[in-house]
Amino acid sequence: MTLQARSHEADVLIVNGGLGPTSDDLSALAAAQACGVELELQQAWLAQMEAWFASRGPVMAASNRKQAERSQPMPS
Repeated sequence: MTLQARSHEADVLIVNGGLGPTSDDLSALAAAQACGVELELQQAWLAQMEAWFASRGPVMAASNRKQAERSQPMPS
């Protein structure tokens, strides 16, 4: 059953996980589709993520860019 279908059965949906950088992390996409919006790359959030990785040494993997895709910016 999809998130959209579930939203007609409950006042609140709790979803955990699925926000990571791997291809099977689909919660953000499913929520956006259920709301009828598209995910957009949030440049400010991407910059924060890149700075976080840079301050710790490792180079941010390209797959992490997906974590900066949101329908609207979310505070860290």
